[in-house]
Amino acid sequence: MGNVCVSRGQIDDLNFYEKLRFEQFGDPTDAIWNLELEVENPWGGGQRIAYRFGFALVDSDCILRFYRVQNHVRKMGLWTAVEPVLREKAKIRSVVIRQRDLKP
Repeated sequence: MGNVCVSRGQIDDLNFYEKLRFEQFGDPTDAIWNLELEVENPWGGGQRIAYRFGFALVDSDCILRFYRVQNHVRKMGLWTAVEPVLREKAKIRSVVIRQRDLKP
Protein backbone atom coordinates (compact mmCIF):
# COMPACT_ATOMS: atom_id res chain seq x y z
CA MET A 1 0.00 0.00 0.00
CA GLY A 2 2.79 2.47 0.80
CA ASN A 3 3.70 4.51 3.86
CA VAL A 4 1.49 7.07 5.54
CA CYS A 5 3.10 10.37 6.47
CA VAL A 6 2.18 13.90 7.46
CA SER A 7 3.58 17.27 6.48
CA ARG A 8 2.85 20.84 7.47
CA GLY A 9 0.49 22.38 5.01
CA GLN A 10 -1.10 25.66 4.17
CA ILE A 11 -4.53 26.85 3.11
CA ASP A 12 -3.60 26.60 -0.59
CA ASP A 13 -3.08 22.83 -0.19
CA LEU A 14 -6.79 22.36 0.57
CA ASN A 15 -9.44 21.74 -2.06
CA PHE A 16 -12.64 23.79 -2.22
CA TYR A 17 -14.60 21.55 0.15
CA GLU A 18 -11.74 21.39 2.65
CA LYS A 19 -11.41 25.18 2.63
CA LEU A 20 -15.08 25.37 3.60
CA ARG A 21 -14.41 22.98 6.49
CA PHE A 22 -11.41 25.07 7.54
CA GLU A 23 -13.63 28.16 7.62
CA GLN A 24 -16.24 26.24 9.63
CA PHE A 25 -13.98 24.52 12.17
CA GLY A 26 -10.58 26.15 11.95
CA ASP A 27 -8.94 29.24 13.29
CA PRO A 28 -6.30 31.27 11.40
CA THR A 29 -3.74 30.27 14.03
CA ASP A 30 -4.38 26.52 13.61
CA ALA A 31 -1.69 24.45 11.94
CA ILE A 32 -2.78 22.55 8.86
CA TRP A 33 -1.29 19.06 8.57
CA ASN A 34 -1.51 17.20 5.27
CA LEU A 35 -2.30 13.50 5.58
CA GLU A 36 -0.42 11.66 2.83
CA LEU A 37 0.19 8.23 1.39
CA GLU A 38 3.69 7.86 0.00
CA VAL A 39 4.25 5.25 -2.71
CA GLU A 40 7.03 4.21 -5.08
CA ASN A 41 7.04 6.06 -8.37
CA PRO A 42 5.49 3.61 -10.87
CA TRP A 43 7.75 5.05 -13.63
CA GLY A 44 10.89 4.30 -11.65
CA GLY A 45 13.71 6.65 -10.85
CA GLY A 46 13.78 5.80 -7.16
CA GLN A 47 11.58 8.74 -6.22
CA ARG A 48 8.56 8.36 -4.01
CA ILE A 49 5.27 10.17 -4.65
CA ALA A 50 3.07 11.54 -1.85
CA TYR A 51 -0.68 11.54 -2.45
CA ARG A 52 -2.64 13.83 -0.14
CA PHE A 53 -5.76 12.10 1.18
CA GLY A 54 -6.87 14.49 3.91
CA PHE A 55 -5.88 17.09 6.43
CA ALA A 56 -5.97 17.83 10.15
CA LEU A 57 -6.18 21.04 12.18
CA VAL A 58 -4.06 21.32 15.31
CA ASP A 59 -4.26 24.43 17.47
CA SER A 60 -1.42 26.25 19.23
CA ASP A 61 -2.02 24.17 22.39
CA CYS A 62 -1.32 20.97 20.40
CA ILE A 63 -4.98 19.92 20.47
CA LEU A 64 -6.40 18.12 17.44
CA ARG A 65 -9.52 20.12 16.53
CA PHE A 66 -10.60 18.59 13.24
CA TYR A 67 -9.56 16.04 10.64
CA ARG A 68 -10.88 14.90 7.30
CA VAL A 69 -10.12 11.86 5.18
CA GLN A 70 -11.39 12.15 1.62
CA ASN A 71 -14.48 10.07 0.86
CA HIS A 72 -13.03 7.83 -1.84
CA VAL A 73 -10.32 6.43 0.48
CA ARG A 74 -12.26 6.40 3.72
CA LYS A 75 -12.61 2.62 4.00
CA MET A 76 -8.90 1.88 3.46
CA GLY A 77 -7.95 2.37 7.12
CA LEU A 78 -5.70 5.32 6.37
CA TRP A 79 -6.81 7.37 9.39
CA THR A 80 -6.00 4.47 11.70
CA ALA A 81 -2.56 4.23 10.13
CA VAL A 82 -1.77 7.97 10.04
CA GLU A 83 -3.14 9.01 13.45
CA PRO A 84 -0.08 7.86 15.47
CA VAL A 85 2.23 9.54 12.95
CA LEU A 86 0.27 12.78 13.25
CA ARG A 87 0.24 12.57 17.05
CA GLU A 88 4.03 12.24 17.10
CA LYS A 89 4.89 14.89 14.49
CA ALA A 90 2.34 17.49 15.68
CA LYS A 91 2.99 16.65 19.35
CA ILE A 92 -0.74 16.28 19.96
CA ARG A 93 -1.63 16.33 23.66
CA SER A 94 -5.38 15.79 23.34
CA VAL A 95 -8.29 15.60 20.93
CA VAL A 96 -11.29 17.90 21.20
CA ILE A 97 -13.79 17.33 18.41
CA ARG A 98 -17.29 18.23 19.45
CA GLN A 99 -19.84 16.08 17.65
CA ARG A 100 -22.48 18.80 17.78
CA ASP A 101 -20.26 20.93 15.55
CA LEU A 102 -20.05 18.28 12.84
CA LYS A 103 -22.74 18.73 10.22
CA PRO A 104 -23.36 16.22 7.43
